[in-house]
Amino acid sequence: MSIKNLTKQEISMAIIIWDIVYKAISKHFVQFEGRTEIEKEEIIGDAVSEIIPALNKQLLQEIAKQIEEIERRDIL
Repeated sequence: MSIKNLTKQEISMAIIIWDIVYKAISKHFVQFEGRTEIEKEEIIGDAVSEIIPALNKQLLQEIAKQIEEIERRDIL
């Protein structure tokens, strides 16, 4: 999946997640730091573009559950 296929919400999430994924990959793979910036961006971009849709789907499901809970409790 490329960045072009992500929604605006997913792109916003990707910006935040980018650093987290970068740090995790660089800690796990010492040789990652020896890559060029373009190679690093491609590796991180591919990982993030796979992670974000899954996180977004889970987030939207949780939001729907919370909305139901608010309606059930008649909070608003």
